[in-house]
Amino acid sequence: MIKDHEDVREFLNRVCSEIRSREAHPQIRLELMSHLESLAEEKEQAGESREEALAWAVAQMGDPRLIGKDLHRIHRPKLEWGLLTAILAFVALGLIAMYAYDASMLANSKQTVNSQFFIYKVAMAGIGLAVMGGLTFFSYHKFQALTWWLYGLLIIGLCLVALFGNQVNGSRQYLSFGPLYIQWASISPLLFVVVAAGCLPRWYAARSFFMARSFALFLPVGLLLSICSAMPALLLTMVGYLIIIGSVTKRWKTLLVLVSASILAISSFLLWYAPSRLQAFLSPEKDPNGASYVYMKIAELQRTSGWFGQGFGTALPSLPNMYSEFIFTFLIYCFGWLAGILFALAALYLVSRFRHSFIQVRDPFGRHLVLGLSSIIVFQFAYNLLMSIGLLPYIGLSLPFVSYGLYPMLYEMAAVGLILSIYRRKDLMSSRSGPVTY
Repeated sequence: MIKDHEDVREFLNRVCSEIRSREAHPQIRLELMSHLESLAEEKEQAGESREEALAWAVAQMGDPRLIGKDLHRIHRPKLEWGLLTAILAFVALGLIAMYAYDASMLANSKQTVNSQFFIYKVAMAGIGLAVMGGLTFFSYHKFQALTWWLYGLLIIGLCLVALFGNQVNGSRQYLSFGPLYIQWASISPLLFVVVAAGCLPRWYAARSFFMARSFALFLPVGLLLSICSAMPALLLTMVGYLIIIGSVTKRWKTLLVLVSASILAISSFLLWYAPSRLQAFLSPEKDPNGASYVYMKIAELQRTSGWFGQGFGTALPSLPNMYSEFIFTFLIYCFGWLAGILFALAALYLVSRFRHSFIQVRDPFGRHLVLGLSSIIVFQFAYNLLMSIGLLPYIGLSLPFVSYGLYPMLYEMAAVGLILSIYRRKDLMSSRSGPVTY
């Protein structure tokens, strides 16, 4: 074989010694061997022996060190600096929001300074950044080989939550292991998207019972339905799944049917489980001190915020979960509608960076993974912003990267870490079959 020829082997080794990214070596060796083979065949047709033809082909390639340096510039991993900068900005804004929230609590209570939300948010941000950094430098294609293991882990975790879940702050989404509590329902959309991105493209390519197989993935959805407090996780799971299946099939009519069926099922569930919530949103004036209190309070805060808000550290208005689901409402109240508009524009910039990452990636698994992960973050952004100004019904969807909460921060940062990992390796993967191996 050509790679066993001494001149070829030495040439390839010298080229690769200049390329720091070891992940790129197999693909580069394959491309160079293909080029050397073409040159050698031309010489053999002219009557040269195989040995002479290969030696001539190697000589024609030029200085291996210069070739290696050029290929290093082409194939070195690249960070998506625009996306990374946007995420760091949102995390920083989350720290500012928690600091302002602590100041508002102090203005309300007239007590000594108590910065527990800010301090905990710093710790959460540190853990989240560590997770994002670790996954950025992790080869995401290893998750493709673990698809069914991750699916099994997801199902087992949701079964345990449904049967033995602990209730914390009114939410039965937790698994306890001694003093440690894991909010498994919040992590499930991330795992589900990885599983869907790994399975659905292969099933569709096989053209064998694709729809039947794809519906087999709905078991986690059923388990999330059984956990009544897991509506946010259910919505994010459905969004990620439907976006991926639409991208895989390109049958948008099928996607429309699935979306309509999902909306009908979720609406029916809401009417059965929490009819007062839906009624309170549609007719808030009917129960202003009861189920509609949140919507009436949001309307009041909107009227009093103004363009520049009430100021940093202003007395905290009475609205539940303001540090979490309604942190955007709090930011508008403190800093005004102008700050809210700037925040929305920053969110649109983040969407554009997700779109850029998706367009740049050629690997099918990577493309669908970027699309699924970014879709659940974008949906969460859009729903939370509209919910925070009273345009959508209240559910427990936090504002990504900004709200208070460890587990949402972990899965959001993990999702971004995977997207950065995919983008970083976008020039190392074959557009058809993923990573090149021997």
